[in-house]
Amino acid sequence: MVSRYMWNGHILKYLYSHNDANRVCLLYEVSLGMRYLHDEGIVHGDLKGVNVLIDESNHALITDFGLSSVYRPSAQNEASKPAVGTLRFMAPEAIATGELSYATDVYAYAMLIYEIFTGEAPFFAESNADVVARRVTLQRPSSQAMLNRGLTDKMWALLVECSSVNLDERPNFAKITSKTASLANSWRGGADLNIVSRNGAFTRRLSSIAE
Repeated sequence: MVSRYMWNGHILKYLYSHNDANRVCLLYEVSLGMRYLHDEGIVHGDLKGVNVLIDESNHALITDFGLSSVYRPSAQNEASKPAVGTLRFMAPEAIATGELSYATDVYAYAMLIYEIFTGEAPFFAESNADVVARRVTLQRPSSQAMLNRGLTDKMWALLVECSSVNLDERPNFAKITSKTASLANSWRGGADLNIVSRNGAFTRRLSSIAE
């Protein structure tokens, strides 16, 4: 499979050189792509900053489907599998059982929120052992710079909800798209957005999956 070359590279590289980029809008675009995948029955399995590319029009596109699979609920007596993915973006149940699901993608999205606003991987200063044992808690950055980038109370609340230890409490991407659309429309007045709502379904004039 051959994909288009993205001159802007992945989102972390892009944000390093475009510090004033609208991170809220980019997260909305990522949520659109993830919603599409889940609607098609696909689990991405490795959502993180380096797997989000920025196209020539400065839109976010999801890429790297090496761990992606058609979602299949596991049986209760099914044996655990080796954990695969990127440790600091993996949900507790993925670390424990190796099972990837829509809910583990949602957890990874929460970690992506943190990475996009801070420029650092979640738990980057913690040991692998502490991350696996869940002896660490993600702390909210309190600087004015983070607030200026869009890490508001509502955005942090979304991160907390998406990273709930109880996977049943995590929202699906239909709800995440709705919430991020609202945040994007209100952020900076929504001046650079073209987000509309029709019967509760949010759409935007782009494809959020890298071809």
